[in-house]
Amino acid sequence: MIPGAKPKRVLIADDSRTVRNLVKTFIEERTDLEVCGEADDGQQAVEKTRALEPDLVLLDLSMPRMNGAEAASLIKKSNPNVRIILFTMYSENIGRSLTAAIGVEAVLSKPDGIAALVRTIGEVLDAPRAPPESQAVSSVAAPSAEWELDTISFVHLLGRPKSQ
Repeated sequence: MIPGAKPKRVLIADDSRTVRNLVKTFIEERTDLEVCGEADDGQQAVEKTRALEPDLVLLDLSMPRMNGAEAASLIKKSNPNVRIILFTMYSENIGRSLTAAIGVEAVLSKPDGIAALVRTIGEVLDAPRAPPESQAVSSVAAPSAEWELDTISFVHLLGRPKSQ
């Protein structure tokens, strides 16, 4: 970390306390990162992101009340500068087009391990920011058949959120 620089703030959202604690332990070993909060469902992740303004939100995909994909979309609408990583058991089922559509910078499989997650957090935070959405729209092509298949698979995987 650059002397005098503030650590980047990370919000961890996972319905498993064990996963949250394990991730928190590894993140806090780095001097350039700090955990600013935790959430155990997607709705809390959205609320805590608004309140805490983290640099990065780590989201599990499958959580109660609101899944990680829906939470990511809402988080990006209210805070377009926050970086988001989905850390999930289901990463192989999520296509690139869909992650871009919901505003996620990276998707990582939980079986890849905590060390890979911490490395990915660093890479995502160090990457240059994408152009604002208004500038990016002109360069976005129409959805492809691959995107439609990814969307169908993703919706099937997630199902509909439970009523609140």
